[in-house]
Amino acid sequence: MASVIKLKRSSSAGAIPAGSDLEVGEVAINLADRVIYSKQAGGAVVRIGEAALANTNAAIASVQSALDTQEAKQASNLANTNAFIASVQASSGGALGNTNLAIAQLNTNLTATNTAIRSLITSNDTDIATQTARVDLVNTNLTATNTAIRALTTTNASDIATQAARVDLVNTNLTATNTAIRLLNTNTQSALDTQEAKQASDLANTNAFITSVQSSIASGAALGNTNLAIAQLNTNLTATNTAIRLLNTNTQSALDTQEAKQASNLANTNAYIAATQGNLDTQIASERAALANTNTRISNLSTTLSGDFLTKANPESSGLLAHTGRATISTNLSVAGNTHIDGNLTVEGEVTYISTTTLEVMDPLIKLASNNQTDAVDTGFYALYDEGSTAKYAGIFRDATDGVFKVFKDLQADPTVTVDTSGTGYAIGQLDAIVDGGSF
Repeated sequence: MASVIKLKRSSSAGAIPAGSDLEVGEVAINLADRVIYSKQAGGAVVRIGEAALANTNAAIASVQSALDTQEAKQASNLANTNAFIASVQASSGGALGNTNLAIAQLNTNLTATNTAIRSLITSNDTDIATQTARVDLVNTNLTATNTAIRALTTTNASDIATQAARVDLVNTNLTATNTAIRLLNTNTQSALDTQEAKQASDLANTNAFITSVQSSIASGAALGNTNLAIAQLNTNLTATNTAIRLLNTNTQSALDTQEAKQASNLANTNAYIAATQGNLDTQIASERAALANTNTRISNLSTTLSGDFLTKANPESSGLLAHTGRATISTNLSVAGNTHIDGNLTVEGEVTYISTTTLEVMDPLIKLASNNQTDAVDTGFYALYDEGSTAKYAGIFRDATDGVFKVFKDLQADPTVTVDTSGTGYAIGQLDAIVDGGSF
């Protein structure tokens, strides 16, 4: 299937993405308002097509104004007509006679007018035909204009309603903001008044204290207190010196005792080392004897060595070869059955070949290029496939030159530490996926 790209979206009327919702150039859409947004390089979220919408709104406002003017004019004409009809209906017999006379005069005038029109039509037939064509054209244009105006009004009715709702929402938010600002000003002023009163009180106490000290100094009482404090300090220093001398005496005595104890412990340690040395000599002799026996066993096993493999002709009853030490095999090792490794498996060869039908990995994430110290190698995976007799490679990788993940195909050179994007056959591959920008 083809890829599905879902733009970042919202179905809530009036919802606008925040700057943190978008990357620069990313597109978001409000499905309820039918509005598209994006983010500029400076961080501002802008509405796409906003200028065109402003022109449309201006045109709508102009059309609406013209319609209002026409409606008012028609209402005025209708009122005049209704007034005239009422006047005629209310006329008396005399008025009706005057009306009949006026009608007769009107008929005479109409007869003269018709005669003049016939004469004019006869003499100006070509001009009348031209004027008729022009009138027809004007009517056609007016009809098209009226149709366009009706379509424009119908098409933008939803936008007009949306703009009105947005204006109402802005007014509501401004009212709430003004209320919050007034409350904040009130609270701030109250806090400032409280802080000012506290500072005034603290300043008064400080001034009173300074005055009291100045008064004491002037009377000489402060100087007497200072001499008394110095005498008390000398007494304390004398007592401190006495305590330090006693501490030095006691510390020296403790150091002498500790030194004697450490000398005794050292003597005991030397005796222990001598005894241990004897035990070590005995242990070494025992291990040498065991090693001689091991060498003998190895010599006996030499007859079972065949080519690159080590076999055991008479395995244990459990069918396992148990070995608790370290085994080093300098040649090839072949295992026909299952192999279970409880510890870590480290493979230091350059190529690891796994011939298996199904590869299962318990780890949720696979780490690639674990020894990579610089951003100089491409990371990803690729596969080999053949088209005819040509080997080709396809895969997904992160390009170290620009940090972009890329899907490729048809490359005819086996990638090593980098994918040669200029190599023979290299082409961008197709990725079928659902790309979902999320919502705001």
